[in-house]
Amino acid sequence: MENSAYDLTKKALELLHSQHILTLSTCDGNTPWASPVYYVLSNKAFYFFSNPDSRHIVNSREGRMVAGEIHESSSGWSDIRGVQMEGVIEEGGFDIASTSAYALYIGRFTFIREMGKMPLTPMMSLAALEASFKVSWYKYTPSAIYYLDNGIRFGYREPVEL
Repeated sequence: MENSAYDLTKKALELLHSQHILTLSTCDGNTPWASPVYYVLSNKAFYFFSNPDSRHIVNSREGRMVAGEIHESSSGWSDIRGVQMEGVIEEGGFDIASTSAYALYIGRFTFIREMGKMPLTPMMSLAALEASFKVSWYKYTPSAIYYLDNGIRFGYREPVEL
């Protein structure tokens, strides 16, 4: 049975909304690096916090391409399901889209609110969190996304649009 583009996008979105960790992979010359980050998906981009001096952020500057992947935990090859991406990381900023994503983020990861007793408005909370924990708010925007699902067939991988 062939899956429609709609079905694949639906499966990819269900997976992306059910998981919490995005692994970002960068390279500096011949030295690869992978970093897990908590994320929220909003407006076709993945938002996350990170230290501005971390390897994956430094390696992604100047528009360098970054690989991203999200997968479910599995105990057998036929259970492997995930999303592979390529894209760029940029500062998340403080615009409406970013603030909306941050509201989703603190709703999803409630420990953020508890860690720093943040102010009530999302904009104030975002600035306060960055200042308190010396982190910055980033946005990973994929230019290519692939859904993979060995439950459909071994090695199944198809492009999807979010």
